[in-house]
Amino acid sequence: MGRAVVILNRRAGSAGSLEPLGECVSRAVRARGLVAETRIVEPDALGEALGGISAGSVELLVVGGGDGTLRSAAARAVELGITLAVLPLGTMNLVAKDLGVPLDAEAAAESLAAATCIEVDVGEVNGQVFLHSAAVGIVPRMGRVREESRASPGGMLDLMRDMSKMILRERAMRARIEFEGEAVDILTFMVAVSANRLRASAISALARESLQEGELGLYWATHIGRSGLLQLLGELGSGLWGLDERVERRSTREVMLSTRRRNLLVSIDGEPVRMAAPLRFAVRPSALRVLVPPAEEVRADGTDA
Repeated sequence: MGRAVVILNRRAGSAGSLEPLGECVSRAVRARGLVAETRIVEPDALGEALGGISAGSVELLVVGGGDGTLRSAAARAVELGITLAVLPLGTMNLVAKDLGVPLDAEAAAESLAAATCIEVDVGEVNGQVFLHSAAVGIVPRMGRVREESRASPGGMLDLMRDMSKMILRERAMRARIEFEGEAVDILTFMVAVSANRLRASAISALARESLQEGELGLYWATHIGRSGLLQLLGELGSGLWGLDERVERRSTREVMLSTRRRNLLVSIDGEPVRMAAPLRFAVRPSALRVLVPPAEEVRADGTDA
C-alpha cells in the first residue's frame, strides 16, 4: 500500500481534540489504498515535519491548519510533486472555501475517501509560494500586532490598545508597480496580489473567480488620509475591500513592486514575513495537485450539502 502523511497543527485557530480527527483521516485514506502516518505538531515543529518528507516516499500529504499552515504544506507539495489534501482548522479558511472543502474538519476528512485530484495555480513572491494572496501595507502590520498580542496577559484589551497605536502611526506608502509593460507610481495604504482574481461579490468577496486561470489579481487602495484609512480598515474587517471603487484592480501574470525601503513586511496567506525589496510576484499555473470533494457533496460556501 502507498503512504500518506497527515500533519495536524495543534495550535490552529479551530483545533480541538485532534486524535479523533487523525483516526477519521486514516480511515478515509485507507479507502484510497493508502496507509496514514499521523503527526500532531506544534507550529514551530511544522517546518521540520514537512522537511522530513522525501520525494518518492509519500503519495499524499494531508494537512490540518489555517491558511498559513496550508501555504507551508503546499510549498513542500509543489517542491516534491506530491498531492495535497486540506483539513480546515483555521479562522478564515479561504483556501478550503475556494476548493469547496467542507468547513467541518471531520466532514472534510471523510470526504477524502471519494475526493478527486485537480491541478490549481499558485502564486509566488520572491520565490515563496502563496495559495490565496499576499499583501503589503496595513494588512501585514495588523497581522503582526495580532501575533504579538497572543502572548499578552491582557488578551483582547491589549490587542485593541496595540492595534489603535499602530493605526495612529500608519502612513501611506509610496511605491511603484510594474506590470504588463506599465509602470504606476502610487501612494497607498495597501497593495494585494491574489493567485487568480477575486470575485466581485458581497456574499463571497474574498473568494476567487477560478483556481486555474493562470493569472494574478492585482489590487491597490487609493483611500486618502486618516478617514480613508479608517474606511479601508472597516472594509478589511468585513472582507469587502475588493468591492470599493477606490481599490484599483488589474489582471496580470507578473508584478514588481518597488519602494525606497530595502525590505517590506508582507502578509503571505495571512502570515507576516519580512522580505527584501523589490517584491516580484508571479503565477505558477497548475503547479499544485490537490484533492477536492465531488461537487455534489458541498455547497458553494464550502459547507456540507
